[in-house]
Amino acid sequence: MRSHANDAAYRRAVETLRLRYEIVSNPMLLSNTLRETMTRAGLSFREAVIRVAEDDGLHGHR
Repeated sequence: MRSHANDAAYRRAVETLRLRYEIVSNPMLLSNTLRETMTRAGLSFREAVIRVAEDDGLHGHR
């Protein structure tokens, strides 16, 4: 996390996800979504965070 401290896109994505999943009140949902996104799309953790913040991360757009 510290390595991304100056990464504006990552910070925005983290804030988006924090707010989205605070409303859902299910932290496991976020963990499972990130893991699935990383596996299906072959993304790094950082890339998965940004992808999931942009959409649900599971549709494979781009």
